[in-house]
Amino acid sequence: MKEKAPRGQVRVHWADWLQAGGTIVVPWLWTFETHAVLRRKVARGELTQREGREAWQTLRREGVRIVHPRGLFDRAWAIAEQLSS
Repeated sequence: MKEKAPRGQVRVHWADWLQAGGTIVVPWLWTFETHAVLRRKVARGELTQREGREAWQTLRREGVRIVHPRGLFDRAWAIAEQLSS
C-alpha cells in the first residue's frame, strides 16, 4: 500500500501546478468521492460541519477540469470486482 503524502507537500505541489499554469484533470467520480470523504469525516467528528463545508467549497473553487471518460463506470466496477475476490 502506498504511503500518503504529508498535507503540506500536497499543498505545495498543487500550488506549483496551478502557478505554472497547469490544468488539474480529474475523473467525474472524483466529485462524488471527495464529497463522500468529507461527509464521512464530518460524521466521524474528524471535521466540524463548518470545516467540512469550507473544504468542499475550496475544492469546488480550485478550477479542476472534470472529465467523464467513456467506460469509466465499467472499468471502476471491474477493478472493484477484482479487489473484492
